[in-house]
Amino acid sequence: MAFTVEEATLGCYKDGDTKAPVVVIDGKSYGLTGYADAKYGQNNLNALDKFWKKDTRAGREGMKIDLSAVTREANKLCE
Repeated sequence: MAFTVEEATLGCYKDGDTKAPVVVIDGKSYGLTGYADAKYGQNNLNALDKFWKKDTRAGREGMKIDLSAVTREANKLCE
């Protein structure tokens, strides 16, 4: 899991052909893309940082876990 909480739910909103993937934590939506966050999230991409795990693999110190797989899974919910 890419987040520090025990429970996070993926979701996706669709605006025409535009997908807006989100993760819901403690009842609040956080966008996984800039568009999704501005439209359906906290309108602050840094808001997710407090729940986003750091990558502890060697050579990746100071980086966060890659969210691309999480974003892909959330996008599938719009299909």
